Amino acid sequence: MKKFLSIILSLLFVLYSASLVNIVFAENDITYDMGDVISFGSYPQSKVTDEETIASLNKLVPDWKYWVSYGYYSGNGENHSMVQGDWTRYIDVEFGGEKYRAVKFTQYRPNANQYEASYMTEQIRGGYKTNVIYWFKYEPIQWIILDPETGLVLSEQALDAQAFNDTSYFSNKFSYNNYAYAVFSDSSCSNYASDYAASTIRKWLNADFFNTAFSETDKADIYYTYLNNLSYYTLIDDAWAEDFDSVPTEDKVFLLSYDEVLNDKYGFGNNAYESDPLRRTTATDYAISLNGSGTWWLRTPVRSWDAKPSSLIDSDTVSTVFGVRPAMRIDFYSGDSDIPDEPVTEPDDSTTEPDDSLDNIIKDCSCMCHKTGFLSFIYKIVNFFWKLFKINPSCACGVNHY
Repeated sequence: MKKFLSIILSLLFVLYSASLVNIVFAENDITYDMGDVISFGSYPQSKVTDEETIASLNKLVPDWKYWVSYGYYSGNGENHSMVQGDWTRYIDVEFGGEKYRAVKFTQYRPNANQYEASYMTEQIRGGYKTNVIYWFKYEPIQWIILDPETGLVLSEQALDAQAFNDTSYFSNKFSYNNYAYAVFSDSSCSNYASDYAASTIRKWLNADFFNTAFSETDKADIYYTYLNNLSYYTLIDDAWAEDFDSVPTEDKVFLLSYDEVLNDKYGFGNNAYESDPLRRTTATDYAISLNGSGTWWLRTPVRSWDAKPSSLIDSDTVSTVFGVRPAMRIDFYSGDSDIPDEPVTEPDDSTTEPDDSLDNIIKDCSCMCHKTGFLSFIYKIVNFFWKLFKINPSCACGVNHY
C-alpha cells in the first residue's frame, strides 16, 4: 500500500512539475509592456476606395428593406422630441475571403439626438454624402496595453460613434443644489441621463460591439471587470460628491473613467488641464461615417445631463459626435483560456453593489483554489488537466483566480 501511495505521489509531483514548466514557458515565451500594441478581434474600420472592389461589392447588396437599421434618434429640437428612425442602415457581406460592411444614410445624423438632421457634422467633414453606399473592411482591432499585469487594454482608435444615452427627459419635479430641473434617461425618471450603469452606451458595448467584434474563442479570453462608476464630483472630493454616482457594474467591455485617464500607471498624464497626447487619438473611417470623432467618451457621470469625454470637458449625454474607444481586460497568454465564456447579452440594469474587497470575497469562498498546503497542491494538478483538455473551470465565488 505504501509503495502504491509512493507511486501515486511521485506521479502527481511529476505532473505538477510539468504543469509549472508549461505555465512558466507559456508566460515567458512572450512578455508585454505598457504601451505595446496587440491585435485582437475585428471590426469595420477602413473605407474601401478601390473602384473595382466597390463595384463587385455593390453587386452583392440586397434590397434596402433587408438592411439592418442602427436605430439612431433624432428630434425637432424640443425636449422629449427624440424618436427612433431607420435612416441609417448597414449590411455585412463576405467577398474574396474578407468581410465588409456597407453603410448608407438617407439623412445626416444630428449632433445631438434631440435635434433634426445636422449639416455641421463629422460626416460632412469626412466627405460622406447621403444616399450613397460606403464600404468598410473588417480589420483586426489594435489595442494599446495599459496594464500588462491585469490585462487592461484600450482600443488604439475610436471605433464607433454612440450617444452616452439615446434619450433624455427634463423634469422640474426634481431639483438639487438650487437647480430647477434634472435630466433622466427615461420618461419615468428612474435614472439620470448620466447614469453609466443604465446607459445605452454600456448596453451597446456589451451586446452589439461585443458580438460583432469578437468570435466565441475571443470572448472566452475576455475577463469580467468590476467597475466603480463614481461621479466626477466624488472622484475630486467635491461638495456634490455622491449626488450623481452610478452603481458599480461587472462588464466585459467598458469605457475608461476620469481618474483612469489621469493615471500615470497607464501612461497618461495626471494633469487634467494639460493636453495629454496619450488621451488624443483618431477615429476610424467607419466611426467618422457615423458622425464620430477622435474625442471619446468616458464612463464618468457629471451632472444629471452631462458625462465626461476624453477632452475632460463636460458634455451633453445625447451628443453623437464623440467616438467610442472600448476598454477591457484580456488573457494575453492563453490560447486555452480558463475564463468562463458564457455569452453576453444586454447587462442587467438592476445591478446591486458587489463587495469590491477581494479579501472579503476570498474569505467567504470555499473553493479549493483558495486552500493552502496539500489541497492547494491537488488543485494545481487538477487545474493542469483542465487546461490540458481545454475545460473551463468556474470558481464558485465568481472571481477568476487562475
